[in-house]
Amino acid sequence: MQIHLIEKESLSSTNNTLSDLLRMVPDMEEGTVVRAIEQTAGKGQPGNHWESEAKKNITMSLLLRPDFLSIVDHFYISIAMSLGITDYLKQKNIEDVCIKWPNDIYVADKKICGILIENSIIGHTIDSSIVGIGLNINQEIFLSDAPNPVSLTNITGETYDIPTELNQLCNALLRRYAMLANGNQETLRDEYISRLYRFNQMADYKLPSADTVFKAKIIDVAPEGRLIMESDNGKIMKFAFKEVIFVNS
Repeated sequence: MQIHLIEKESLSSTNNTLSDLLRMVPDMEEGTVVRAIEQTAGKGQPGNHWESEAKKNITMSLLLRPDFLSIVDHFYISIAMSLGITDYLKQKNIEDVCIKWPNDIYVADKKICGILIENSIIGHTIDSSIVGIGLNINQEIFLSDAPNPVSLTNITGETYDIPTELNQLCNALLRRYAMLANGNQETLRDEYISRLYRFNQMADYKLPSADTVFKAKIIDVAPEGRLIMESDNGKIMKFAFKEVIFVNS
């Protein structure tokens, strides 16, 4: 697969723009990337906004056509994309890179990248996936109330060429996507679990409906994406997205 780059000076949301283009051109080629030099209303997970200083970061959306996946296996797209981003960061010799379930990318306890995946379903397969990525590169100061943002520059003190980094990131994503297309689902899942933030570590969590904190450790992720945890009294629990809150120490 080749990358086909569409670059815009300013967009409200790369995911929205790519979605609009896909409606106009339904047979748009897999590998199309929309990149905004400035993104004014970046989309995070529902209810969240992604802060990104103009010209300092990578804000992009990638079109995939994973029609080889059934609907029940949709979480493998998240797995492959998360691993691709962690691969890219590891190539920069960044230590303590991990994935905060389901697909935030952390360096130690700080968030460097967010992913938002929007799937279009036809029948029992996934016709298209729009993978939105916000990766902090050169931004030094964050003004939003996000609790723990960090950038490559914050970590290394270096300044990066954004087009070069975009190319390297896309190559890393496509390598992991090729593994998925070639049927290496279990290998990807095993690597994903091994890179999870707080994997097999007892830590504090709470439920959205309660203020009570409980202790548990992440022990697995189900194939459909639910987080599997074991409490400090041995109880096994499964959570879908937004059903459990990570409590920062």
